[in-house]
Amino acid sequence: LSGLVERMSLVCALIMNVMCIMGIVANSLSLFIYTRPTFYRRSINVFLAALSFADLVVCILAVPVFSISQLQSLMPGTPMITATVMLYFYPVTLMAQTMSVWLLVAITIDRYLAVCHPFIVASYCTKKRAMLTVGIILTFSIAYNFIRFWEFTLNETTDQQTGVVEDMLEPLLRADKMYLLIYQNLLTLATQFILPVAVLLFIFCYSFSFMLNVLEIVYESLFRSAIGYLLNDINNILICLNSSTSIIFYCKYSTRYRAQLMRTCSLGFVLKRFLVSPGRGDKGTVILSECSALVNTTVPSP
Repeated sequence: LSGLVERMSLVCALIMNVMCIMGIVANSLSLFIYTRPTFYRRSINVFLAALSFADLVVCILAVPVFSISQLQSLMPGTPMITATVMLYFYPVTLMAQTMSVWLLVAITIDRYLAVCHPFIVASYCTKKRAMLTVGIILTFSIAYNFIRFWEFTLNETTDQQTGVVEDMLEPLLRADKMYLLIYQNLLTLATQFILPVAVLLFIFCYSFSFMLNVLEIVYESLFRSAIGYLLNDINNILICLNSSTSIIFYCKYSTRYRAQLMRTCSLGFVLKRFLVSPGRGDKGTVILSECSALVNTTVPSP
């Protein structure tokens, strides 16, 4: 049974890595599109650009933080290096995750004002206010999760050649039941579940995380076993799913985004952006002219 659980955990890690790679590509495209001058003038696009950045950070750091302990048997390198990476990247990942959650709240409020109060939206939903809101969310996300740098500590007595990552990371604050009850459960429930419940995808992806937080208080030893690691792997897949699939909603509900995405991925745009530099001469112009018939698209009105 233990061997089966370990193999399932490895499969979960591989699935999560594939999702993270897809999320990195998707969020990079979204970040590029939403920071274009034609998009960045509206408050909603400022929030979506910030959300794409936060989800991009989550997808990038999820690989070393959430899956490297499962993949260590397939990768060279000392476990101590892996444990050190997890120790310091783990809080940063949660900072980006918290930022992503609260940006969803900001987007929900922005859209509520736009739909239900269209006559005041021009006064309240401005680019300047959106950037200020993003700055406040970023500051809160860093401050709230800064204590997580002390959740674990490195165990220097473990054999660095034969040991595993789980043995090299000892719980520090994580071993305190009051910390788990007040910070890990009550505060996390208030700041990352009760208030942001407006988004259905978020509810689906983060409900399992909340249940695991409660289980950790009742059955602490469970999360030092293979079953506990597998449950964490499933939870990590859901988190990466939430951070990797935003592009689906952008493409489905925004015609301007779809058109800009097609232009960004087109051959003509790539040639113009990266191969044809100013002053290169008529050769580049001829290349673009030959490609224009194939890749020319127009941006429809929203």
